[in-house]
Amino acid sequence: MRRFINCKKNTFIFVLLSLVPFIILTARGYSQSACVNQSPRNVLYQPPLGTAPAPGLDYNYKSTKQVVTFGADPKTVNFQGRVLHLCDQHYHVPVEDIQGCPNETQGVPPPHGTPAPVGQWIEVHSVYAAEVDRSGECAEGLDHNLTCCKKPPFVVRGYSARVAPPSGSSVPPIPQPDNGLLVEWSGSNTSKDDETGCKPLPAQWSFRLGCQFEVRQNELNPHVYEAHGSRPVQPPNRVSPDMTLVGNTVELDNKACRQVRTEPIASDAIAKQWGCPVACKPPLSTFNGQWRNIPDNANPQYALCTCCAPDRPQ
Repeated sequence: MRRFINCKKNTFIFVLLSLVPFIILTARGYSQSACVNQSPRNVLYQPPLGTAPAPGLDYNYKSTKQVVTFGADPKTVNFQGRVLHLCDQHYHVPVEDIQGCPNETQGVPPPHGTPAPVGQWIEVHSVYAAEVDRSGECAEGLDHNLTCCKKPPFVVRGYSARVAPPSGSSVPPIPQPDNGLLVEWSGSNTSKDDETGCKPLPAQWSFRLGCQFEVRQNELNPHVYEAHGSRPVQPPNRVSPDMTLVGNTVELDNKACRQVRTEPIASDAIAKQWGCPVACKPPLSTFNGQWRNIPDNANPQYALCTCCAPDRPQ
């Protein structure tokens, strides 16, 4: 009996000691639990007509206020009341976050020392941190596989662009678009997976939507940047429940709502009381008050309720 108790005690001590490194890293904010809040995401929101909201596929929220804002210095951003500094900038071939631009998922990284070819879709990431290493190769704060990003919180600002022919002069960093809809979420670092299949570094993402952006080929100076491979879009069970579309009210009404099909509804009172609220599957989405029967006569076949992403808690 004593031998059995000692065995259990030794096993407990071994497990506890095994957890110490994980506990320390988590407490310092350098890692997150495996395979949660992963990036990249499918940021395209074009659900089939009539389908109901689904976890991990819809915008969880909408907002007119972004959580990541421009800093006074072009190499800084503001996040959670802190000023974060640019610590890395790189690009991926092809894009990682899918938004529906033609041919955005085609292509492979070019050979080492070669910029992405003209016409290729790329995704540019600018990474910010609370503490940045400015020594040695990190002095310019550009493409060094995140080694210059020392302390969280980390922020990734991203956008997709086509490579345009070289023109004019170019001084790093690559410029970032500053207008248009944003998608924000709690995510991770990206690039190709290792043997674990998970990415450990938590990061707040701010992705600028749009298929109109371009980056001149000479801005992808191979002495500064190297094309990185792409990580696949992560499945619903690995992504965070806070993907938020950010824009003005008109844009949000157009982009963060869908019509959900349900049984015919007898009256406006029933639609507002339970017919549409149930169809919208709260808290995934909320009923905005608009509905109609199809066809709109005495014998409708079904009803359509307009369901929208709820406002993000402030």
